[in-house]
Amino acid sequence: MKKCFFYGIFFCLINTSFAIDMIADISNPVETEFGIYQPFPVLITPQIIDPQPGGNLENVVNLGDFEFDPKSLQMLKSNQFVVTSATYSKPGSEATGFKEMFDVYNDCRENGIPAFVTTDAMLHTFHLCFDYILKTCEEKRFCSLLNTLLDSLLIETQRQYSITNNDVIRSAIISNMDYLIVAKKLLDSTYVEPVNGGKYLEELELIRQANGFSLSPIFDYDEDYSQYIVRGHYTDSEQLSAYFKSMMWLGRMTFACVAPDDEASRQATQRAILLVQALMNVNINDRTALEIWDEIYQPTVFFVGKSDDINFYQYITIAQQVYGVEFSSLYPDAFADDDNLTEFLNHTKEFPVAAITYPGQPIKGFRFMGQRFIPDSWVLDELVMTKIPGRAMPKGLDVMIVLGDEKAFDYLPQEDRNNPFYTEKLDSLVNIFKNYAPEIWAQNVYWNWLYSLMPMLALKGEGYPFYMRTDAWGDKDLLAALASWAELRHDTILYAKQSGSETSMPPTTGLVQGYVEPNPHLFGRLAALASFLQTGLQNKGLLFEEFEFSLNSFYETSKSLKTIAEKELTNESLTAEEYKLIFDFGKTIYRIIGFEQYAEGPSNYDDDIEPMPVVADVHTDGNSLTVLEEGVGFPYAIYVICNIEGRPVLTKGAGYSYYEFTKPLTERMTDEKWRETLQTEPPSPPTWSQSFYVNQDSWINSNPEFSYGYKNETKYLTCDVTPESPAQGDSVEIKVELFGYNLEDDVAIKLTFENGSEMTVDNLNHSSYNLWTAKIPSTNFVPGQVYIDVNISGSGNSPDYRTSFILNSSSIIVDKSVSPAIFQLYQNWPNPFNSQTKIQFDLKKQSYISVVIFDVNGRRLKTVYQGNQGPGQYSLVWDGKDENGSVVCSGVYYYRLETDYFNDIKSMVLLK
Repeated sequence: MKKCFFYGIFFCLINTSFAIDMIADISNPVETEFGIYQPFPVLITPQIIDPQPGGNLENVVNLGDFEFDPKSLQMLKSNQFVVTSATYSKPGSEATGFKEMFDVYNDCRENGIPAFVTTDAMLHTFHLCFDYILKTCEEKRFCSLLNTLLDSLLIETQRQYSITNNDVIRSAIISNMDYLIVAKKLLDSTYVEPVNGGKYLEELELIRQANGFSLSPIFDYDEDYSQYIVRGHYTDSEQLSAYFKSMMWLGRMTFACVAPDDEASRQATQRAILLVQALMNVNINDRTALEIWDEIYQPTVFFVGKSDDINFYQYITIAQQVYGVEFSSLYPDAFADDDNLTEFLNHTKEFPVAAITYPGQPIKGFRFMGQRFIPDSWVLDELVMTKIPGRAMPKGLDVMIVLGDEKAFDYLPQEDRNNPFYTEKLDSLVNIFKNYAPEIWAQNVYWNWLYSLMPMLALKGEGYPFYMRTDAWGDKDLLAALASWAELRHDTILYAKQSGSETSMPPTTGLVQGYVEPNPHLFGRLAALASFLQTGLQNKGLLFEEFEFSLNSFYETSKSLKTIAEKELTNESLTAEEYKLIFDFGKTIYRIIGFEQYAEGPSNYDDDIEPMPVVADVHTDGNSLTVLEEGVGFPYAIYVICNIEGRPVLTKGAGYSYYEFTKPLTERMTDEKWRETLQTEPPSPPTWSQSFYVNQDSWINSNPEFSYGYKNETKYLTCDVTPESPAQGDSVEIKVELFGYNLEDDVAIKLTFENGSEMTVDNLNHSSYNLWTAKIPSTNFVPGQVYIDVNISGSGNSPDYRTSFILNSSSIIVDKSVSPAIFQLYQNWPNPFNSQTKIQFDLKKQSYISVVIFDVNGRRLKTVYQGNQGPGQYSLVWDGKDENGSVVCSGVYYYRLETDYFNDIKSMVLLK
């Protein structure tokens, strides 16, 4: 029992001490109403070897290629990364800022700077894809559907009016007519209304003025008309602007059903019943109006979520219970009966009050196309007055804390941290979110996006790079998560319910080996999110042709980056194709966000490309008449010291800038106004971002531009090793292939072993016009990691390309005549052992595998084997030595088999 207890502790140590702790982690497929959500879990154990840059960065091989001010240099020394403003010099012009993240990577490619592929860049790329897809669906589908639906409902409402003889019902129908005319006139300004004058004219004027809270002429309660200020991507065209205003009206205005004895509720519910009947009586080209309504509602449920208001389906059910199954064929006068109306309202008691309510509006009621419940708005709504006395305005940090970033609490104002009402409610929300099932997080794109931010908010422990374990990196990730959340709110601003407080250059460039931010959890979640988005669009008939390339490319790129990040965390060398992906990352994301398969980068004709900054108001305070704005600015540059093939290399990537500020509600910001503000008087970034941000005051850029590509041709080489993971004594074949180089140049290859010894490869065979090969016996090689430096003549001392392979100290023996039915790791034999022991395991199918030895403290002693293997029965030998060839002492040790599909660990005893 004691031994089992110890084993359990160690198993947890090996499998979770290097993990990142997130509030949710979906490991199995989840079935949703829009398709299967297929996760891509991370199965590796991070055990990265940190670079050794030296106290003054003297070991960083390319430090001389950069210029830093003293403060930036000191931060780079302390944290091994620093964030600064991103600038570049376009030929023939002064230095300027970048408009987009892909600019930074194109600039790296142009100037031979090792690229650092950030999670920021992929999150931002997803935002651009999502925003474009939603906008295209609205333009191609939703606008025309809404127009057709409103036309038909207006005709049917006129018919209702023509056949009624009851003054009360006639008055209700007139109100409905006003309501629908407002929606139609907002959508189509050329529409000629069927009546001459009415309250709709007053309503349209209030919407035009957008001056904040006023009494609605049609609904007789306060509405915040500043909500009709067109923002988000809806400023891009007149069609989208009109759609925004019409849908905002249909999504916000409430037909109250607060209580059966409330006269306002009775009148509003009577009108809602007539509207529901009108919808049921409309047929459009052999389709019901409800089906047309559903074609708008359901896809937007997939994009954003369900409304927490009462909708047509729920009222149809009640109407048929109260008025009979022939409800739709009744004369309008039938709805004048007070007893039936009371019974109808009694049925509405079963519906809960909306989780998110609007200041001034009824707390419960029917909405034509209600805005959607989103969890972050609910969090903000729960953390302000009247639920938290004295707290009128929330902060984006509230959302990040609930999503798992405990450190963000320290950055809240002192009055919040000392407010017991706030802390108690915050703890309650944290516990609620921690207990959400996978089905909740996977249900739609919006929830999925929030789920994808969690790896940014989790602390990175042992096994991750030094810079990712610093407090400064945690702050950088927090800022990136806030910025991505701001983009999410920007993209969904129409549908998401907002919370509210009551009341000259050479022609070619050579490939430079770069690095990927080693956060495989995030890249895996983005791949799953892209796949889910594609599945849902297809199931809703909205997977337009131009979407497929970009979503496929984003999905494949995310998967590739996950694989690269896992390789980096386990110290495995990248392939030439993986390095090429990093090198061309700017081109890749440009193609994705441009929805163009062959685009290389911005051209001088790309004036229609929108700059990166976007803004969204996320909360309205009815007391101060202000709104909370969340803004993303122009991209920053991040410089990170990475271990690239055993050498400290300074890399450069792109990241988010982020701002939170308040504005009067009548000045809700558009993207265009926000971009102007950033170039004149930007607000201050969060104070806590000073832990990684330098030169914040210099971020005003009066003339940001796109980085245009000039070097379209690329020269690069590949270097392959056969076998992938050789054992001592095997013959190792090295193959070098050149592309774009002068083929008269000579190739030089040098091997560097873990003990520091070096070897020049002399027997190179120039076997074809661009191919060099060499076959070398490895009998006298030092086991462990072997680096291969490839130099092209005349290119200098620094290698043009560096890769590596693991030389195993013992050969792996495989019997592929057997096809195991399961994956299995066997107990070593002999056990205990004296000098060597055999480790055996079965592989059910092809997999990348590693067999690693650990001591009782969880420290990795030796990688006995790693590489790709097919199905079969395997055995290998451990000789009781560590990675350096030193014999280990007597004691208990652990060996672990890790595959793409299966992990297991067992103990063994060495006795001398």
